[in-house]
Amino acid sequence: GPLARFGPRISKGTVAIGGHSLGGMVALSAPLFDRRFKASIDLDGSPVGRVVQDGLARPTLIVLNEPDAAHRPPEKMGLERDREFTDVINKRGTVADLVVVSGTTHLSFTDLPFLVPPSMFAKHGATTSPEDVVQITTRLVDRFLRVYLIGEPESVLESIERTYSSSIKVRHFPTSTDVGPNKK
Repeated sequence: GPLARFGPRISKGTVAIGGHSLGGMVALSAPLFDRRFKASIDLDGSPVGRVVQDGLARPTLIVLNEPDAAHRPPEKMGLERDREFTDVINKRGTVADLVVVSGTTHLSFTDLPFLVPPSMFAKHGATTSPEDVVQITTRLVDRFLRVYLIGEPESVLESIERTYSSSIKVRHFPTSTDVGPNKK
């Protein structure tokens, strides 16, 4: 068919899966079912299904929203989301980066912010410009894929963290508190 021309260009040993929302949920779980995926990227999806019980199977980049302070859900909900992700990540001690982008909502990681007036998004706590969200997300995904598919040094993330220190919070797993005699 018309897509056959791409087959020879795909390196089967360097394939990642990624998605937003429901696609992110799938990306978290897919490496459990198909070992050909070497990494996964979740843009604001939640862990569901088998990944909740078994944990992550491959290095994973998780990018989550965080509305401005006036629009954030109750602190208890934020702590629950954090616990949900750290539990999934720590099940196997899989390498993961958990990045929270401030001034964003769930739809900030789509093209919708480019199609509607910024005031509509600001009403719900999305105060980071769509251009900045795309730039941050693109740099994170590019760096992640370069590290886990190509084998480039991980130090590139440090420059992203410095550049966007007022907009992102990054947690790397495993951390020193994630390892020890009681951890996998």
